Amino acid sequence: IGGASAGPITFVGDVTRSTAANITLTPGTNQNLSFGTFGMSATSTGTITLNVSGTGTITTGDNIGNDLLAGTVVINADSPELLAAAAEEVDRVAKAGRKVRIITFGTSATADIRVSDIAQTVAGTTFVLSTGVANHPDHATFSVPLLGAHNAANAAAAIGIARLLGLSDQEIASGLANTTPAPMRLQRVDVPTRTLPVRFINDAYNANPESMIAAFATFAEVARSLSEAAG
Repeated sequence: IGGASAGPITFVGDVTRSTAANITLTPGTNQNLSFGTFGMSATSTGTITLNVSGTGTITTGDNIGNDLLAGTVVINADSPELLAAAAEEVDRVAKAGRKVRIITFGTSATADIRVSDIAQTVAGTTFVLSTGVANHPDHATFSVPLLGAHNAANAAAAIGIARLLGLSDQEIASGLANTTPAPMRLQRVDVPTRTLPVRFINDAYNANPESMIAAFATFAEVARSLSEAAG
């Protein structure tokens, strides 16, 4: 669900009435241009919480189970504005007699699903996931064939919802391994030549200052990994 203003996000959220929702919003220039400020963007996106349906109890943190009786929102812990906006919506939902629970993900030490030890090579991104969720290991290593440290956090959000749906970590790892990169978003491209193939990374889809910084950081880490592999 996306939009350039609060109205479409609220409307589509009301139509979908999801059992679980994943909110990945992070601060960026694009949000400021569309909504005026990132705070306004976070508040608008947080309204998705209002439209997640469930019949269970509000729980957080270590009380996360594998059922979806409570509508569940998996939300980016690295965005304080977004967390604050979602918390306000949870209060509104509770006062209306409905239930929703919040599971947080990200690199923050307070995240329910915490991402650490992110490493990138030309093949993709590997990371460690730490969680106190019942029936899952405290630490598990996952890989995704996507470049960009931000995709470790995106994958963590997907893992959180997949676990809620009852998938095993082995099934989740298999699904992540088959992820197809979006065209022109840190996309690896191999061009055959008469001698050795030439590989380049195409990140030409769209850009803002934050995405450019992320791309340059990715280029530097991939180049470093290639240098280390070459000895």
